[in-house]
Amino acid sequence: MVMLILEGRCMKRIMLNPNFANVVARHNIGMNEIADRAKIGRATLYALQNPETHPHRKGGMHRTTAWKIVNAFSDETGISPDDAWGMLMVEVDEPRQRRRAATE
Repeated sequence: MVMLILEGRCMKRIMLNPNFANVVARHNIGMNEIADRAKIGRATLYALQNPETHPHRKGGMHRTTAWKIVNAFSDETGISPDDAWGMLMVEVDEPRQRRRAATE
């Protein structure tokens, strides 16, 4: 069976800002602390920071996970959630890909 990859409309992928660790550290918050406050796994946060170590994942996160991180940071620092989103997250446009079996 041959698989075709079809590209469709673009989709937004939410990722951590490349400067995420520095922004969090600047406010004297550790990575384990932000994961615990956001009620996400420490391994999840590590995977989001280092997507190259997880080749089976495409990177990015669900919007609910992103908001858990943003709200935890906001609660700790007093920065508004909307401003914290801009500091911690980036949204990347990527073409949507679907796999379809080719018929012979």
